[in-house]
Amino acid sequence: MIWIFCFLFLSCVCSGTVAQNAHKIRALTLQEYFNVLQPGKTALIYFSQSINSSVKHFLEQLEKCVETLKEYGITVAKVNCITESVPKYCTGESVLKKAYLFRGSLMLIDFPTDILFDVNAIIAHVLFAVLYNEVTYTSSYGSLQNIENSAK
Repeated sequence: MIWIFCFLFLSCVCSGTVAQNAHKIRALTLQEYFNVLQPGKTALIYFSQSINSSVKHFLEQLEKCVETLKEYGITVAKVNCITESVPKYCTGESVLKKAYLFRGSLMLIDFPTDILFDVNAIIAHVLFAVLYNEVTYTSSYGSLQNIENSAK
């Protein structure tokens, strides 16, 4: 039942996103990167080294999502790994191939850029990941009662 609700919610949210005005993706310095990772704040960050045609397409789509995700309190940013070296994320083969969703300094999920192929896919994946980490799921009646009792 919760999956149907999530699907309908994301469908409604995503249906109006294509016409959004494009805003620039915030480019972060190393210090700004650490400032964005504040407790309770959510950020989608892409770490780049060079721009090729597939990365350019991804960045164009990501740029179209900035305003919509901002409405949900999600910062969209990128870090240029050539000028700003973030040790864990600017090394290895994952550079150019993943975007990372953070809640504070905790990385919630890394998205392969090939599944973030357009505006609707980006927004749907990000909002689902945030919702999944916010909603408590239960698979038994006993755990449901425990949740209800703790909420009282």
